[in-house]
Amino acid sequence: MCVWVNGFSGDRAPERVLGGVCYLDGRPYGAGAALKETMPMTARCRNRTARVFLPLIASATTLIAGPAHPALADTPDNAALLYLRYATLQQSELANETGELALIDWAEDAEHRARLEINVGITEGLIRATKIEHCDFGVEDDTLFFTATMPHLAQMRSAARLLAADARRLTEEDPVAAAERVAAMVRLADHTSDGEVIISSLVGMAIAQFAFGEIERLDERGALTPTAARVIKEALNQIPKNDHWRLAVAMRSERDMSVAMARRHLELMERGERDKASALTKGVPGVHRALASHTPATLEAELTQVKIYYDALLKLWEQPGKIDRFDGLSAAVANGEFGALASIVTPVMWNLEAARLKGEKALTQARATLERAMEPTP
Repeated sequence: MCVWVNGFSGDRAPERVLGGVCYLDGRPYGAGAALKETMPMTARCRNRTARVFLPLIASATTLIAGPAHPALADTPDNAALLYLRYATLQQSELANETGELALIDWAEDAEHRARLEINVGITEGLIRATKIEHCDFGVEDDTLFFTATMPHLAQMRSAARLLAADARRLTEEDPVAAAERVAAMVRLADHTSDGEVIISSLVGMAIAQFAFGEIERLDERGALTPTAARVIKEALNQIPKNDHWRLAVAMRSERDMSVAMARRHLELMERGERDKASALTKGVPGVHRALASHTPATLEAELTQVKIYYDALLKLWEQPGKIDRFDGLSAAVANGEFGALASIVTPVMWNLEAARLKGEKALTQARATLERAMEPTP
């Protein structure tokens, strides 16, 4: 399934200027910050936009608590609130004149070091966010389905780059602090993958592999001390043991999303709201055409076939083996054995399996590196 992923600078994103003065460690950071929102987004909520997403926007306008603001020091119980808050500051304080986050990538020069040191409060805020268990970006999938965008994924990738840059800044002077930033990357990857759509899982996996690369870098620089290794290992231990990046969860969710979208499409068509039905499926080319001629009875028959397909797919997925084990099922889909809708909404399994194998190999290597670093020195 293809879902658009846009950051702050999407062509269709209206600009909203957030008022108020942001504070970081008790110091003011300008008279406001520009947040370009791309709406709507999709993840796993059930009509929680008003309850969760609007507080995110309010959070970005709120003074960020430092020593001078003890009344605002309470940490929210939803990590997404902090992620959005610090993503807004990150965009404001670490972007260049074109709005790109150019200074996130580490370079061994005085300018990069100074900018990271001045903005260390942003990094520390992101670390706090990763330590909050619950993370819900409060976006819709029960009404928008696959037409939605997910701008928070771009923000999470940028946050991971900032954490990596600051880890590199601290590698020699404070290896444990550097390790804390890498551990935060691992936890951030876990939050990212918990979106119940495949693109969230894939972005989370990519961030995790980025973190694993930073583990190897610390090791190569002689900075992976036993204490530093234990800090990162604790974060790795929080990764789900089987479905590391929740791909199986995401596939089940997309199955349910496909079924709900098809039923909603039929409802709109029967009410004569053809334009709305077409708009509902614009994120998945071909679906409107495939569904347009259905009656309630024929649609339910096809949806039954979609469910049968996904049951077979998940059974194969949960029994790891050769990467070509999906070939027979994919051929059956291509031949129309599971209906026209299944041939459109089903994921490309070879790509997902290849990504999973690559991620699992990197995780195994990271664990081995950490275990070796924690071994007693002879």
